[in-house]
Amino acid sequence: MNPTPIPMVDLRQQYQSLKNEIQSAVNYALENTAFIMGPNVHALEDEVICPSFTFAATAEAICYVGATPVFADIDPITLNVDPACIKNAISEKTRAIIAVHLFGLTADIDEIKTIIKGKSIFLVEDCAQSFGTSYKGKKTGTLAALVFSQARTLAVMVMVA
Repeated sequence: MNPTPIPMVDLRQQYQSLKNEIQSAVNYALENTAFIMGPNVHALEDEVICPSFTFAATAEAICYVGATPVFADIDPITLNVDPACIKNAISEKTRAIIAVHLFGLTADIDEIKTIIKGKSIFLVEDCAQSFGTSYKGKKTGTLAALVFSQARTLAVMVMVA
């Protein structure tokens, strides 16, 4: 008996489900000669800052919504993203910052909020590793406009892009 192979990824099926959308986008670019610096290029240039020390799914979620992850270094004591590195990583393309709380230690939310105050940048909390953790008397997951944890889905990232 020969086993039937199970494909990990069925690209043909994925393409078929998106075929009309893909063809429409290609036709738009061709008909409007919008190859370089057109609206579709600008739409793909959003950046989201995240810590360099995090689970791969953080950057994967950023890529999934069509944005580019920009990695900021961490504070060697807390292992959370260093606000000074966030400040240096911000560009005109930055749309969001993901503060990942690790090992029960929280990112410096107040400093991050100070850095982004007055800018059109969302702050997202990743609370998957901060069960029951508090920051200045407030539970993680209540400190930012957007939050995801094991109890919530990563689909919230779609709101950022």
